[in-house]
Amino acid sequence: MAGFTLQRREIVIKFADDTTLSGFEVTAKLDIPLSLFLEFQALGNETGPEGVRAACTLFSKEILLDWNLADDNGVRIEPTVEAFFELPQQDCTTIIQEWSSAVQEPDPLPSTTSNNLSPLEKGSDELMVLSPASH
Repeated sequence: MAGFTLQRREIVIKFADDTTLSGFEVTAKLDIPLSLFLEFQALGNETGPEGVRAACTLFSKEILLDWNLADDNGVRIEPTVEAFFELPQQDCTTIIQEWSSAVQEPDPLPSTTSNNLSPLEKGSDELMVLSPASH
């Protein structure tokens, strides 16, 4: 008898046109181990800069998979911990909040999980340029 293999899902977070992140897409793990989920939730309850730093590090290291971010010259910025920490604070918070909302849903619908989230599908190869002028 063959064993059952869990399929790990991913999600593409697409930001609404009426936000400063319009056009930005973030691909992240949707299905994470319970231990990682509980660790992330515990960090979310911590106050102060060290809790925020730890939550952002955990997200960018273990959950963030890809994004369509480029520098002012159109050169792709790899989705690393260091690059995540170079984003404006409010953008990091928004990304994590959107992911957290999606991960807490019992089972995302095939077409969308909310008005700005959709399951992973073949996405655009376009890179979004995030510069001070766009904020």
